[in-house]
Amino acid sequence: MTRTTTIPCADVKMHTIDTIMHVGETRRGALHMHDEFFLEFHEGVSETWTRNPMVYRGKYLNVHRDKQGHYQVHFLRMELTKRMNPERIGKAICRELLTAKKMLGL
Repeated sequence: MTRTTTIPCADVKMHTIDTIMHVGETRRGALHMHDEFFLEFHEGVSETWTRNPMVYRGKYLNVHRDKQGHYQVHFLRMELTKRMNPERIGKAICRELLTAKKMLGL
């Protein structure tokens, strides 16, 4: 079932494989709505598109890169125990963050 939606005065930015598009031509891809007046169309985006791909996986943290190229650090859950030394874990997390930075070439 096809549903027609009209958004008056909307800007559409197209990221296509070919730069020339002819009248009546159909393209396959994904349409992303940033706000009610700005949409982006990406041609050939597969169903398995990863939103923020993981670029580093570690013991204490993972690093993801978003669409704009910014990095996001996600800390992993840890089991808290009485034997845990917060200073030692903090240093290990800092070492791992520096390792990720070096691997990413930053």
